[in-house]
Amino acid sequence: MSEKQQSKKLGRNAAVAGKSRVFYAFWPDDAVRPALQTWVDGAQAAAGGNPTQSRNLHMTLCFIGQVADEQLPMLSALAAELPWQPLELVLDRAGWWKHNRVAWLGCSSLPAALAQSARALRQQLLEHEIDFDDKPFVPHVTLLREVRPSQAWLDALKPLPPVRWTLQRPVLVLAARDAQGACYQPLP
Repeated sequence: MSEKQQSKKLGRNAAVAGKSRVFYAFWPDDAVRPALQTWVDGAQAAAGGNPTQSRNLHMTLCFIGQVADEQLPMLSALAAELPWQPLELVLDRAGWWKHNRVAWLGCSSLPAALAQSARALRQQLLEHEIDFDDKPFVPHVTLLREVRPSQAWLDALKPLPPVRWTLQRPVLVLAARDAQGACYQPLP
């Protein structure tokens, strides 16, 4: 049985000895996190669902999945080597994906430098023969899961101010579970 088949059989959140579940993300600082939390709170008040815990708010750049623990230093180094200049992103557009019942906050305008960085990171992963989820990069912050929003939900969020986020260098993030549920931890 291949690693991917084993992972599917065990479930996507199952721990596997000697392996870690990881992804690259932009991690909000202490100034941005409360603004994102305002959107989580507003979205939940309007549509219900399971809110993303404040400690886990982030923007995924590229999802990798299960990797051998000995690969973590190399994967962290790839993020550090990525050509990067901080850039401001304005999160000003809420929406949802019906297929997975996720409500999100995204941007009306994608900076070219951000899309270019996503492509550069994926190219580095290909060069190092690291498997990753190759879905198109759609910058967003997950607000809620298990939700069925409506137009009324979107209308309720319109008064919320846009979130201005200066994206610093992306980091490798470890996805684990603890007593409170999902727990995401940026790695050095």
